[in-house]
Amino acid sequence: MSRIAFYPMPGNEARAKGIVQAMSMRADVGLGACAVHHFPDGESLAQIQPPEPGAQAVLVCTLNQPDAKTVPLLMAASTLRDLDAARVACTDTVDHPVEAIDLTSDLAQGVLDMILPAAGHGAPSFPSIGQGAEP
Repeated sequence: MSRIAFYPMPGNEARAKGIVQAMSMRADVGLGACAVHHFPDGESLAQIQPPEPGAQAVLVCTLNQPDAKTVPLLMAASTLRDLDAARVACTDTVDHPVEAIDLTSDLAQGVLDMILPAAGHGAPSFPSIGQGAEP
């Protein structure tokens, strides 16, 4: 099983730490650094710590207020792809997950391998990530 690195989008650091702690006994997991800088003209820049070779990457991001979060999320996912992450996924916790996931999944085709909904503050269930399944 390859390493799974969780990258918290801004404001999701505690959630990512909780997921890593909850999964640490069952999988080789760790935290990666992710920062988003917003320029005065409204442009964003995602800065990502490169994943270990062969690692799978999971971006941790609540998808409430998806308009403001989707572009930085997709930029971070694309950067992780460029940095040769084996797979790139996103996990979220939202009040109405189907609505946010539908919006994001339509835009994310080709960038994210999967979007993993999670309920509340618990660790999400990862149906195939980390188990060698093909994307």
